Amino acid sequence: MSTLDEIAKEKQRVSEALARIDAQREKLSGQLSELEATERVLARYTKGLQGKKTSSAKVPTRVTAAAASARLRGRPQYQLPRGVARQI
Repeated sequence: MSTLDEIAKEKQRVSEALARIDAQREKLSGQLSELEATERVLARYTKGLQGKKTSSAKVPTRVTAAAASARLRGRPQYQLPRGVARQI
């Protein structure tokens, strides 16, 4: 009987391990979906910024600040939600 008990215990251990692996697979699948959605959003919002970023990096800061203030004159001021960068 001890051999049958050992086989039953091993079967139970393997079943539990498979259940843990399946739960982990589901969790990772959900995380992958979230990362893919985040990647699509970032790609959408960073398309236009890449060219502007490189050109503004070459210009001294005080010139950029002066140009930015000149561009903003006459535009209505509004507050952006947290985490959203203003595109100038």
